[in-house]
Formats: sequence, C-alpha cells, structure tokens
Amino acid sequence: MLNISGGLLGFYLQPLVTFFLPTRESLDQAAYARGQKVGYFRRLLALAVDYCVLGIITFAIAVIWRLLKLPTIHSEMLQYCLATGAYFLMLPVFWRGKTPGQSLLQLQIVADYHPRWAIFWRQLLLFFIVIPSFQLWRVTLDAAVASGQQHFDVYLFIIGLSLLPPLLFTGNFLLSWVTKRPQLFYEKLTHTTGH
Repeated sequence: MLNISGGLLGFYLQPLVTFFLPTRESLDQAAYARGQKVGYFRRLLALAVDYCVLGIITFAIAVIWRLLKLPTIHSEMLQYCLATGAYFLMLPVFWRGKTPGQSLLQLQIVADYHPRWAIFWRQLLLFFIVIPSFQLWRVTLDAAVASGQQHFDVYLFIIGLSLLPPLLFTGNFLLSWVTKRPQLFYEKLTHTTGH
C-alpha cells in the first residue's frame, strides 16, 4: 500500500516539479550559446599572434626594400597605416573575417548583414581609432612638456580630450567583462561578433 501511494503521489507531483526544471531544448540552446561566446583571452592571444606575424612580414619587406635600394618611408604614421590597413583591414575582408592569428585559434568575425562592409568598418574602428587612441594622450603630453609653459592650458585641455576614448573603451571593456557580454561598442556599432 505504501509503494502504491508513493507512486501515485509521484505521478501527480511530476508535472509540478518538471515545470520548474529546464527543458532539454533550452539546455541545448544555452550550451550552444555558451560555446559561441569567445573570451577575451582568446581574442588577445589571436591579436598577439597577428602582431608577431605582422612584425615578421614588415621586417621581411624592410629587408627586401633596403636590398633593392628603394626610397625609404620616413613617416611612422604612413608605415602604420599601410601595414595595419593591409593586414587588419583588407585581409579579414577578403579572407572571410579571419586573420592568421584568428584562423590559428579558430576565431572568425561574423556580421549580421553586409559582411564585407561590416568587417571593414569594425576593423577600421578598432585599429585606426580605438588602439591608436591609447597613444594619442602620450603624444599630446610630450608636446605639452616640450612647449614648456606656453599654451599649457590648451595642452591640458587636449590631453583631457585625448584621454576620453581610452577611458571610455576601458570602461566598456570592464562593463562587458563583468556582465559577461563580450560584445564591445565597436562590434555593436557594426553589428559584428567574434565566433
């Protein structure tokens, strides 16, 4: 009698208990979504690999350039724009959203729509605005120190303005890290994600 009453009680309580448990489909969807998120460590590692590959390529080009005795490019900004533009802008656009570092770590930039343009704008924002902005305040500070007391208030204002982009990016990074949403502002603007 006790066995039968326990079975009947379990039979009638089962719908109430399973209502609070997740379904198999929702568990599968959550596991799939977790697998699609790319952590910051993998992104940073891919970036480090890419910069190593870019360094090797630019060194080889510089050696060949000197051996051929071609005129040198004295502008560091022009060198940065050419190397970074070719490697980080054009390569992902034509190589399905991957650079060699991303390919090695099995990462890919995926766009919601118009993938080539979205990837181009994402990379342009990242490598020509966000990353250089971390150097801009130092260049301005050097110019302020070199000028002495002349126009110090203007330089102080410019230093404050040039600190805004790195501080905003760092805040965005920390906020997305804490909330476990790895999509940064430049990815939201361009509707891209890293897979």
